[in-house]
Amino acid sequence: MNNILKITILLSDRSTEKLSFDKPAFRKAFSRGSKIEKITGAPISQLFSLMNINLEPHKDKPIAAVTACVDFQKDREVSTYFHEAFWIRADPVFLHADLTTLLLFDAQKFSITKDEVAGYFSMINPILAEDGLCLISGAEPSRWYIQLKEQPSMKTTIPGEVNGHDIRPFLPEGKDRAYWIRLANEIQMVLHDCSINQERQKRGEIPINSIWFWGAGKLPDQKSSKFDRVISDDVNAQGLSIHSGIPYENMPADFDQFLNMQEKDQHSLIVLSQGDLALSQTDDEKGGVIFDALLSGLKKGRIKQLKIITNDQHCLVKRSHLYRFWRK
Repeated sequence: MNNILKITILLSDRSTEKLSFDKPAFRKAFSRGSKIEKITGAPISQLFSLMNINLEPHKDKPIAAVTACVDFQKDREVSTYFHEAFWIRADPVFLHADLTTLLLFDAQKFSITKDEVAGYFSMINPILAEDGLCLISGAEPSRWYIQLKEQPSMKTTIPGEVNGHDIRPFLPEGKDRAYWIRLANEIQMVLHDCSINQERQKRGEIPINSIWFWGAGKLPDQKSSKFDRVISDDVNAQGLSIHSGIPYENMPADFDQFLNMQEKDQHSLIVLSQGDLALSQTDDEKGGVIFDALLSGLKKGRIKQLKIITNDQHCLVKRSHLYRFWRK
């Protein structure tokens, strides 16, 4: 069979810094492949780079605008102008105060219903309306947005990087930081001990007592991409594929079948999100067999080359590399 595919895999979970994705097939591929280069920077930065999008170092990554492509692509009222709009994420969080720290917990630690979102919005939006702002919710109830008239002059931090940590080292930096910190404080006062949070606590659920502003900007300029398809459940990867005009698919349940159905000479980008990595820690879930299928594809000649990108390493694996038995 002729070589038909090039596949690039980005492991987007922070735990991959120490290669905790500890499956035998992954270890085999990574140990026998050729290490191309050391990499620095968060996975989201690598994703933007892979999609051929240049970022300005002194500004936020425009993640809000990117994920808006997914959340509002079918909403005509929003989608007609969101390509030109500035966006900022304003996601719900829980802040836990103790004697010395104020710890943040994001939506990885709690769930929220659409009815609860409507209730929170009824309390928060009157505050925002004073400045001509308004919260809107994405397809996932935990993704909240505000449209802006201009780019805020500040740098923010992705809430996943703050999760479980004291917020103070991660507060916005820049000329506009005071405004957004003050706005978050006003919202905290309104949400403190509100009826929705009282009900959540009665059910043993985490209250939502603040919002976290991050990822501000507008969609970057479109550039050509080397990829023919994106396969991922990660909303950032899906948003960038929509913006770049590249077809995307969710992670398939049967990865072997997926490889058999791909067209000749395609270059696919697979982004394994945090959820995929969590699933792959058990042998009976889909994530645990992904690398088995990829190695099988290499051996059978269905895959020409496989690139694996972790938080700190770029590795290239070809069919001939699998015979490097001396590499463990």
